[in-house]
Parts: sequence; C-alpha cells; structure tokens
Amino acid sequence: MSKLEREAWHWFFNRRDKFEQQTFSSAKNLKPKNLPEIFHVPEGELNTPKWENKIHTMDPDLIVLFGGSLIGDKILNKYPERILNLHIGITGEYRGSSCNFWPIHDRRLECLGATLIQINQGIDTGGILAQEIIKIEETDDEQSLMGKTIILGVELAIEVIKKLGQNFSPRLDLNNNGSLFLKKDFGPQTVLKVKKMVESLGLKNSIKSHFRSQKNKPTPQRLLSALHK
Repeated sequence: MSKLEREAWHWFFNRRDKFEQQTFSSAKNLKPKNLPEIFHVPEGELNTPKWENKIHTMDPDLIVLFGGSLIGDKILNKYPERILNLHIGITGEYRGSSCNFWPIHDRRLECLGATLIQINQGIDTGGILAQEIIKIEETDDEQSLMGKTIILGVELAIEVIKKLGQNFSPRLDLNNNGSLFLKKDFGPQTVLKVKKMVESLGLKNSIKSHFRSQKNKPTPQRLLSALHK
C-alpha cells in the first residue's frame, strides 16, 4: 500500500464515521418495542452446525439478512422462500459487496439504490420483492449517497415485511445478472480513485449533472412486486 493509498483509506473511513455519527447515532436512543433475543455470530461461523442448530431451534417465520456471510444450503433448504436479503444496490447492475460504493467509483450514479430479494443459492440473484433508486441532491457527497441507500433499503424492508402479512406474493425475476464484486475488490486503490474524484470536484460535477438531468423527469416509481395480488 502506497502512502497515497494509505491516506485515502483513512480519509474515506474517517468521513464515513463522521457521517454515520451525524446521521444514525440518534437511533441508539430509540426504545425497543419488545425484547428480542440478541446473539452475535463470530465471522465465518454462521453455517457451522452450532449456529445452524440455533436457527433451527428458533424456527423463525422469516429471516431478513443485511450483510454477513453467505447462507449455506442447509439453512436455505430448511426455510425455502422465508429468507430475505436487504441488498444495498440495484441487482441487475451490481451484485455482491459494497454495491453502494461501486456506482460512485464507476460514475454510474443512476445505479445507486436498494433491493430486497428472496435469496437463492446465487449471490444476489434471487427474485426481487422491492427495488428503488435514491433521490440525488446537489448537496450530496460520496458518504451521503451511500448513506441514502441504507436508509432506502430499510424503508423497503419495512414495507415488504408488512405486506407479507397481507398475502403479498413475490416475485419479479432478475433478468440481468450485472457485475459481481467481492470484498477483496474493495481496496485502497479504488478508494484513492474516489478520493481524487471528490477533491477534483469530478464527483460533485457528476452529482450536479445527474440532478439537473432528473429535475424535470417524473419521480421513478418504487418497484414492489405483486402488490395487488
């Protein structure tokens, strides 16, 4: 890692920490409506017999994932059509890890959004239950763009989960696999590129251009599958 890459790495995560503190810290003061059992699964151990048995003992009606490890076949086969994944990205364009970063890196701001999917054996290839792009404003930067995808994703998850109790019947199939990114793809070199975009005002200009192009267009409709069934 070069000096510039190391500086970019710290720059990016310092900015992210500051944004998340300003945007999400108030959530810590929210009072819970119930007292759910909370337990922490060590990284890489989700698909081990210990945690598979823990999940089977709980016998959940619904499993909603956000981040974390891929789900193994034993859990998938035990709960078919009962496992949902909150994907911070637009499946069909970006799949895998950090999919609210890569559209910024690639200057494809129109691909920033969130998708709720019903998972299968692939990586973000399951049927789509809901999908929407974020609203971009001239005042945005790389951190607020990524933060908006998280907020939107939670809104989609809440909406879909509520409708699952109203005979909501998914799903819309994924027609295009898009680009797959893994954790190893996100590194100092890619962060350095975004840092240069920010400091050269290249990202700001892309945001302004996108904002102006969308200003007189109708607001995109939220894609929510099988809403009227």
